[in-house]
Amino acid sequence: MEKRPNEQRKTGASEPKKHPGTSGKYFTTVTLAELRNDPLWLNNLHQIGLALHMYADDNNDNLPPRDNQQFSPAVMPQVAYAPALGGKDPVLAFAFPNPWSVPNATNRLLYHYVSSFESFHCPADKGQNFPTGSGYGGSGPFKPSNYESIGCSYRFNGNLWDNATRQATADPNYNLTSKKVSWAPTPSLFIMVHEPPAFVYGDSGVEYLFHWHYRLAPAG
Repeated sequence: MEKRPNEQRKTGASEPKKHPGTSGKYFTTVTLAELRNDPLWLNNLHQIGLALHMYADDNNDNLPPRDNQQFSPAVMPQVAYAPALGGKDPVLAFAFPNPWSVPNATNRLLYHYVSSFESFHCPADKGQNFPTGSGYGGSGPFKPSNYESIGCSYRFNGNLWDNATRQATADPNYNLTSKKVSWAPTPSLFIMVHEPPAFVYGDSGVEYLFHWHYRLAPAG
């Protein structure tokens, strides 16, 4: 029996709210702090959600891939797309040809749909303080912020890492990446884009959780 995609349970520091920024299809997540403080956050996720659907329209109804190894596992070095679909150039430590990198701004998959770097910048971005040798491909900490290190504050819902879900996952390694827009049985309940701290990151048996809006724990 084929497993059906799940509705992911969010694990962030504040309660997520649905944002119908994707024409009634998938939704992006907005925290209560964002709703109270600045419509800029709403607009950012609205623009990214629309851009993802425009990308799919131009790519045979397929959403962006997770990285350059999704269909060519032997390709080296790894270039990750899901953590940085748009935004500005990364710092040299996360630029090609490092062992793990993200694309430069003009090579990002949503650049031609949302060319404004600031649309991918969350003002509350405090980064992710992964220990050296941990995190994405062992790339270490994103500091002082995700935006200032990899050039993007928002994450496309790809690899589920160690996050719990209500139903068995159909594809925990790739999730939405490179799927047809129609892949999820109930797209309006499926998270498309989220802030990185609304997520648990597992690495060699250790789990990391970061906070940007509410200081319930160290921001990392």
